[in-house]
Amino acid sequence: MIDPNKNNILFFDTDDDFYNFCVDPCIVPVKDTLPDGTENYYTTFNFTNDYNDAVAQGKTFIIKNENSQIFKRGCVSCGFHTKKVKNLEPYYPELYDECCDDCNVD
Repeated sequence: MIDPNKNNILFFDTDDDFYNFCVDPCIVPVKDTLPDGTENYYTTFNFTNDYNDAVAQGKTFIIKNENSQIFKRGCVSCGFHTKKVKNLEPYYPELYDECCDDCNVD
């Protein structure tokens, strides 16, 4: 269990808030060359620099919604593409709501 008093937790009110924090809004075109020489084109998405930096710093992400679909699935989707997210922890309102009020963590 993580210590709620540490400053390494980033809280998000909704799935949409977390999604907007971690998914770069620009679609990335990709060109692959298959072993037979055929070129394959598709699009994907990247995570934002803020998200990547927070992961590199060991930050923990908590979505303040007990029914968070992102937490349940462990991933975010953009179009037809899905990527796994790191460092998501469950939300326990009885633990975090009191902590947030006491120490202004948000």
